[in-house]
Amino acid sequence: MSALRALLCALAVLLAGAPLAAQDTPPGYEQGIYDLRVGTLNPLSVPVLLDERGAVLVPLRPLLELTGAPFRVVPDSGLAVVSRPRGAGQAVLDVRAGTLTAAARVTLAPGEAVVWASDVYAAVPRAAQLLEADAAADPTELTVRFTRAVPFPAQERGESEARRQLESGLGRDGPSVDPRSVPFQPRTGGAVLEWGVSTSTPDIGVPDAASASVGLGVYGGMLQVGASVANPGGGQPVRTEPVVRFRRVFPLNRWLRQVQVGDVATENLRVRAVRGITLTNAPFIRDPLFGSVQYDPGLPAGWDYEVYQDGRLLGFSHGTERAPVSIPLGYGSTPVRVRLYGPAGERVESELVYLVPVMQLPAGRWQYAVGGGACVRDPDCRQMGYVDVRHGLSRALTLFAGADALAGDESRVRPYGGASLAGGSAWAAQLEAMPGAFVQGAVQSFGSGPVTGTLSGGVTFPELQGRTLAGSGGAPVPGSGTRWNVDATAGIRTPRAGRRIGLTGRVEGGSGTGLDHARGSVLGTVRGVILEAAVEHVASPVLGSSDVASLRGTFSLHTISSRLPRSALVTAEGGAGAGGVQRAEVGVYAQVRSLVVNAVGRWDARLSSPSLVIGTSLRFGYGRMQARLGSQGGQLTGGTTVSGALAFSGGSGLTPLPYGGMGQSGLHGVVFHDLDGDGTLDPGDEPVPDARVFVGGALVRTDAAGRYATWSVLPYEIASVRVDTIGLNDPSWVPVRDVVLVRPSPHLFTRVDLALAPTRELSGALIPERGVATASGVTVEIVGADGKVSQRVLTFSDGSFYIGRIRPGQYQARVSESSLRALGARAAPASVPFTVPAGGSDPLVEIPPIRLVRQ
Repeated sequence: MSALRALLCALAVLLAGAPLAAQDTPPGYEQGIYDLRVGTLNPLSVPVLLDERGAVLVPLRPLLELTGAPFRVVPDSGLAVVSRPRGAGQAVLDVRAGTLTAAARVTLAPGEAVVWASDVYAAVPRAAQLLEADAAADPTELTVRFTRAVPFPAQERGESEARRQLESGLGRDGPSVDPRSVPFQPRTGGAVLEWGVSTSTPDIGVPDAASASVGLGVYGGMLQVGASVANPGGGQPVRTEPVVRFRRVFPLNRWLRQVQVGDVATENLRVRAVRGITLTNAPFIRDPLFGSVQYDPGLPAGWDYEVYQDGRLLGFSHGTERAPVSIPLGYGSTPVRVRLYGPAGERVESELVYLVPVMQLPAGRWQYAVGGGACVRDPDCRQMGYVDVRHGLSRALTLFAGADALAGDESRVRPYGGASLAGGSAWAAQLEAMPGAFVQGAVQSFGSGPVTGTLSGGVTFPELQGRTLAGSGGAPVPGSGTRWNVDATAGIRTPRAGRRIGLTGRVEGGSGTGLDHARGSVLGTVRGVILEAAVEHVASPVLGSSDVASLRGTFSLHTISSRLPRSALVTAEGGAGAGGVQRAEVGVYAQVRSLVVNAVGRWDARLSSPSLVIGTSLRFGYGRMQARLGSQGGQLTGGTTVSGALAFSGGSGLTPLPYGGMGQSGLHGVVFHDLDGDGTLDPGDEPVPDARVFVGGALVRTDAAGRYATWSVLPYEIASVRVDTIGLNDPSWVPVRDVVLVRPSPHLFTRVDLALAPTRELSGALIPERGVATASGVTVEIVGADGKVSQRVLTFSDGSFYIGRIRPGQYQARVSESSLRALGARAAPASVPFTVPAGGSDPLVEIPPIRLVRQ
């Protein structure tokens, strides 16, 4: 292999670049075939002129077409006019006047520019000046390369097009595919064990407790069986509470997606714990994408634009295609950046924000939930049933309605309803109400302007027990009459780049107390310290009324000394009122590897003594431990909790899960060198140690036996698995499949083995027939089974070509159209199909020659 490659390279250096005589070239020049290379764009083969000193003159028309810059070439007048970078005027080459005007005006030497074959030819240095670029001609490789700091318009569009092709097929967790093309295979097996034990001092009234539950995978469903035991002490009886629930998800069923039986939570407006059954067609996990919006900036012809979110391409449009771009939107706030490209290399950026409430449904979608059962831990309810229906009336408006039927000391039916509105590109509103219980609403605005914010509030009647609208900022106080609250937040962008000021406010009260709580604050960052100034009024029937102004600061200890960990924070707060200092607090938080320690000391004038609370959290192999120790008035309080989980599945053994794993699944497998090319792991194949494997967004490494395993993968949802080819120790091996897509079954491991196949060497040749000037320096393209060009290579001086690495698959070899035009020839055959095998020991693939025939 190495000897053949060395021989071919030696022939290229010794024999390439010889000029070709032509009958109609201008006096003093000879003709040759060179490749024009502009930035990172694909090369273009063109006929060039070579003078007696070996200087190369390139044709300006194909060169300017390749750069993508607006231009005009008039051979009869000997003029070439091109737009300068970033729209800074025009550059002009005038053959008759012997001048070139770009950033400055220069005089051409004799022979540096000529008119020939209906085009203007210019010496490489002059062509570079015309483009305000750098250029170099290499006669050994038969190339002229142009580069510049400001990308050429076609280069910028080419790079953006490459990003589009790469990212348009990538979602947030792998390739964008039709969900129905990835089926779900229900499986039985595997187990997850979760356990926890907690103890505390008897003085704080928290009982000692222990819990354990086992999760099993049963025909694609999640079965959980467990119990918790609590010992209140003080002579009270020990409480034991069993838990049995089963959940089955049908991810591809339109009408019924989830069934839950046993101890479940209802899916209506007021969530309750029941022992019964629920049915819904809501997805197991909310779709990451809500829908799309049509965006058209109304640009003039010739302009392109791209839309990005978090550096990821969302949508784009070409200057010749004036249809609006469809921008996919996620739930919540979706900030997007719009990048505009002008025909002369102009570049303008701006920002937009789209807001989609979490309650919103795509236009035309219906969603229902029904269920009921015996109420759990609710003295006012023995049994209940509910129905909830939601409909996306349009992309901007979602309506919902439902009713709860409760049987207790008295039976009653409570209807409810609401709406979610996403208006414009950056504001949204929500309203929900249950007659006799509550009315709540919110308005949000997160545009790209200098001010953003939210306004929410509601009225809660005595019957409601502790439910508020998400984002309202607090919970009502039940049983004390009608309560009301209003919350507001605002973000103000200051003229200084990247600096924002946050404002928050809250007022609340009740029918019998009036305004009993009000708070306003200002939040900002000064020299790395987060500062919050607040004013608060509290009227408490127990502690009395107080008005306090406070200042709170948070900063990282790493800013003081680089030897301290970045995750070491200090907070300090002080508050003063009419009677002087009212409260003070200092807190420290630090994390070193798996150990977390935090300590908070408080003093409040309304309390008899200061307090100190120290907490720790430590993660170990099979679980984690949390401990808390507090002191106030000389009395110690505290507690300790130890918890953990284990997952077991055939072929993977025991896997510790310190943070739990109930309701989840895992992926495992082997990365191996597929020596026999059959795509499956056989005894003769070689494992690949220390390979990087991406499972969704998580990175895991293989062990010495090539095995990888990871838990915490969502069941039922599409998960992508791929090998990081950049991290492979031997780059001559490539994945047989770039990405593997699976839908894991819950509570067990799904096996995905990843095969690597060796790349091969490829060799071939072009044979020129009579009348074809040369087969040297001609571009040969390798086209994959998808019809896309995977590689390009230049032929050596004898017409042969060589590729050192090509992955297994079906291909075709063909001569590039630009080379055929430059030679005035056609290829016979037009393309040569060939196969690169996955197995076998022969490293070289040789393909039949292609003949170049004069047109």
